[in-house]
Amino acid sequence: MTEPTRRRWRTAATGWLMVLTLLVTDACSSAGSGGTTEEGVHLVSYSKSAPWLAGLDPAEADEQIRDWVRLALASSLGMDQDRIVDAMHDTTPLRDPLFDGLVEQPVGPGRSLFDGRTLHLLAPADDPHAARTLGRLLDQHRVDAGSDPVDVQVHEYRIRTENQKVELRAQAKIPTGEFRAANGYREAPVDQRAGLEDFLADTNHLSRLEVRGGQVWAAGWDWPDLPDGAVSLEDVSVLQRAYRPENGAGPGFSLDPKGISGVDEIHAAIPELATELVGQVAGGNLDPELARLAEEHLFGGGPSADELRARGLPADRTQLWALYKVLRGIPAVNEARYDGGIAGTEVGMTAFYSDLVMKDWVAGVGTGVPSGAVPGFVPNPEVPTPPGLCPPAGERSPPRESARLWLGQADGAFGYRTEAVDVGAQATRLFVRSNGPDGREVEPTYRMGRASAWWDRHYADVADYEPEFWRLEELMRWSGALDWLSQRGNDLPGMPDNEIRSDLRFADWHEQNGDLRERARPASVSLPGRPESVLTVPSAAFTDCGLSNVYGGVSLGGALKRRGMPADNPLPPGLRRAEPIDPAATNVDPATGTARIRQLGDEGSPEGLTRIVRRGPDGASVATEGPPRREIPFGEARLRGEDGPRSFEVGYRSNEHGTSTGVEVQGQPFGTAAVLHPEAGRVRQTDVVVSPGLLGRFRELVERDRQDPEHGLRNAPDFLYSYPEPGGTGYRFGEGWVTKTTEPPPSGFVVELPGHSYLGVDRPAQLSGVDLPRLAAVPDSFIMTYGELQRQVPDTATVYVATDRPTHQIRAIEPDDLVSVQIAQPIAVPFAQADAAVRAGLVPFPEDERAWSLLGMGSVSAPPDPDQDIVFGLPPGAGGAWGSGPFGRSPVFIRPAFQVVFVTQCRPDDGIPPKIPEECAS
Repeated sequence: MTEPTRRRWRTAATGWLMVLTLLVTDACSSAGSGGTTEEGVHLVSYSKSAPWLAGLDPAEADEQIRDWVRLALASSLGMDQDRIVDAMHDTTPLRDPLFDGLVEQPVGPGRSLFDGRTLHLLAPADDPHAARTLGRLLDQHRVDAGSDPVDVQVHEYRIRTENQKVELRAQAKIPTGEFRAANGYREAPVDQRAGLEDFLADTNHLSRLEVRGGQVWAAGWDWPDLPDGAVSLEDVSVLQRAYRPENGAGPGFSLDPKGISGVDEIHAAIPELATELVGQVAGGNLDPELARLAEEHLFGGGPSADELRARGLPADRTQLWALYKVLRGIPAVNEARYDGGIAGTEVGMTAFYSDLVMKDWVAGVGTGVPSGAVPGFVPNPEVPTPPGLCPPAGERSPPRESARLWLGQADGAFGYRTEAVDVGAQATRLFVRSNGPDGREVEPTYRMGRASAWWDRHYADVADYEPEFWRLEELMRWSGALDWLSQRGNDLPGMPDNEIRSDLRFADWHEQNGDLRERARPASVSLPGRPESVLTVPSAAFTDCGLSNVYGGVSLGGALKRRGMPADNPLPPGLRRAEPIDPAATNVDPATGTARIRQLGDEGSPEGLTRIVRRGPDGASVATEGPPRREIPFGEARLRGEDGPRSFEVGYRSNEHGTSTGVEVQGQPFGTAAVLHPEAGRVRQTDVVVSPGLLGRFRELVERDRQDPEHGLRNAPDFLYSYPEPGGTGYRFGEGWVTKTTEPPPSGFVVELPGHSYLGVDRPAQLSGVDLPRLAAVPDSFIMTYGELQRQVPDTATVYVATDRPTHQIRAIEPDDLVSVQIAQPIAVPFAQADAAVRAGLVPFPEDERAWSLLGMGSVSAPPDPDQDIVFGLPPGAGGAWGSGPFGRSPVFIRPAFQVVFVTQCRPDDGIPPKIPEECAS
């Protein structure tokens, strides 16, 4: 045995966490690499992470780069891991749809980073809306933290795709008040009509409403790239009036789906339907042949319009769609409902237009659909459902999915305090919920929710295209602020009711406002004795999942009612967010810094999230658990196990070399991302290094298997060997197992492939809960022959022999067979505290316990008593009881100085014992 091998036996064991190692030598550039650059420029290179970006949508790849630049900035500023975890605990360093609904990943050109005193703001050097980008970030920080930072520092960046680098240039720090004033921030008393009118004329983006010295003050921004005069005194008066007790729940609007019946209503809604057929439709006895012709025209393109007219059917597709719905008992019209007395007002018209256009555009309906004009916007019908989310061949989708789409207040955009309400970056959210079983609202399917989810994250991009959505955003901001003001018993000066115009009708208003993007006339209908209504304009027919398809409300208040008046937030400012929490279930341990955060669901999602933030000298981590996801895109495969809670954990570790992060999903390694600083040289550079874990590579492995079911996994990088499995095969990779079976495993991270086969990720099983805190690993497992191990193992060591797969039995080991060896050092615990079964040393573990390895053991503490005897119970599962293997021993008391040797057998496909280290996983 070589000297380094002998040294392993002598090395004292130390406690350890799952360490995120900084690979400085591999990742760093040599001094001066990358060429010379001007003084003060900080380069962030992502060339070593380009393969990860290649797996993302191009727009999402740009967002990922911005995330990494923020992490690189945090590390270069010397922020420790505790500060970094405060700033990023609700995000992840690696983007993936698996995290949708569990994180608040930033979107857009800007990023913010708080170091405890200074708010660092990242913005593109060529940003045409720089003041707006920076101001919105600063406002959101004030909403989250409850106060402004001491000062602000801007870092301009340029993404250089040609050499896969980002240039960062830091500007001088500026006191926050000066920064606000320099970027268009205004504040003024507004408790007099003239003052309020002047403020509305001078600003176009409300930031704060405050009661100061008995006066009401407003603060906001004047940004030239937002429409001027978006909100008027009349609008403020309408919103304030809506919060009077006699007006009910506050301002709001909805297009409520309603049915029609009777000859008069059917004729009013479908005037092209022949008179003789109107009675048949009302009586429910229309000729089935005519119903078939209508359906064929809607979904298949035939018969022609002339043929429809000849049979008395409407040729207009909108009216034909209404007929189709009436025949199936589906609501055929959308009836305008105004809440809070906003009917007939300019506020009501903006709400009507926004609601209608939002629903039409996500379905690809209208003349103003922003496809091509707004990068990234694609209507639902133009994006096919990923094959893995389609029903298996031969199974038909549910006949229809009924969903509710509406615009409402973003809970995380409002910071309510006793004397002020602050408004953050974006006050408007798009919500979508589908009708589930028993009348419950559930998460929509991928195809129903995709476009609205994109719009929600890129609201500003769509609003830049259609400024009426900026006006809606401003109305949402004023509405939330006035809700707070009314709860305090204060109000603003306003117009008398008789001066407020309240007789507008939407069709006329739309025609008179020629600057609106959507110019298609609304399909308005006037039903006898009923409110103003519109028909749903159907999309063009499209094919999805092998089936032919056709796609066919605004709440201005409510956040304060859902959350109540301001309550004390127990979280420190850096960790605090404006999203509503459950104060009773949220706490911080002042001794350790461990925080438990229970975040409540927003208006569109009744479920909440739980985050556990842990801190220690060896690193910090955030564990997040949230509700199941109905559908997660996974390429050609369908992700199973959606019914259980989803969880992931991010670990952070910082030192002078940089910052590393590691991500696990459902207990499986997803990947690591590190930002590392090279040696000092002419260029100040940070390297971003991403190493996907087995789960992070899983999509690639799934695709390999789909394309080549026989050899795809064997030919994948890092494949080691395979074992036969019950109902399939297990493939060993560097970090764990990928199983391929014909029946779904009972648990774990599993996807279903076309043809009813299943791939699952399975980490080697862990030490039992009883043994876990009593061992500390001597670093580095190694490979040697079994005979050499027999000669070198200390007499005091207890040896346990196991396979590295729980479903396989131990076989005879020849002296020249290679085995993987890991040494562990017992850590003493008071014998009286040991489990009774362990103290007895006679009770076996349950038969369903799995075999175990030393991967991811977790943390251990120092021995409380170095001389205290301890005992190990019987090992679990496939390894058999103590006594298996040539060093078989009965349960014994072991002193802390003794060692435990774990021998792992390896068995390639052909069953021939390995003779070279490459054949044996370490």
